[in-house]
Amino acid sequence: MVAVPEYHEAIVNQFKTRGFKWNYKHNLTEIDTEAKMATFNHHWTEKGEWDEDLEEYGVVLKSEDVKVPYDFIHVTPPMKAPDIVAFSKVGSSKGWVPVKKETLQHARYKNVWALGDVAAVPMGKTGGSARKQYKVVVSNMIAAMEGKKLEAQYYGYTVCPLITSIGTVMLAEFNWTKKPTPMVPLDPTQERWIWWLLKVYLLKPMTQYGMLSGRA
Repeated sequence: MVAVPEYHEAIVNQFKTRGFKWNYKHNLTEIDTEAKMATFNHHWTEKGEWDEDLEEYGVVLKSEDVKVPYDFIHVTPPMKAPDIVAFSKVGSSKGWVPVKKETLQHARYKNVWALGDVAAVPMGKTGGSARKQYKVVVSNMIAAMEGKKLEAQYYGYTVCPLITSIGTVMLAEFNWTKKPTPMVPLDPTQERWIWWLLKVYLLKPMTQYGMLSGRA
């Protein structure tokens, strides 16, 4: 569910408690809105025949269409940068802006910087990521213009407030180590009402009056 094992286990346990079902390796390929039927491509691998030259078993790709009736469906499309960015000279074949993940400086153009949704960093394209990235970008841009070494570093921090019910949120904080990095000494795998208050009432002013002013 999430790349961090601790959060993955916590989410799966909540699914079990609530009686949710889940499937991996199912890609949505078609929706029949009149019949309310969704079609998924289920794909997996199986062990193939023995290869005497390589001295190992081959891998056989398998797939099948799975039709699922629905009464309500929520679809999240694949994430990518806007085409105007992806297909520009500063973009890449994968659709993101390639940057050095610590300094956020473009991999080829030293006078180009990227952060947020378009930056090709290993994980964490969230507002929480941008909150840590923009100060790195500003500091390093100033250092570059002054001919100094780029000292500011981004360590991959991101945060995903996962709403678990009306009134509770699990605040999943982590970085490139794929380990929880909570900002306060509370078990981050537990849903709490205090994080609901943060999500509903504090994130907007933090963005408007903190990030945009450079204070947060």
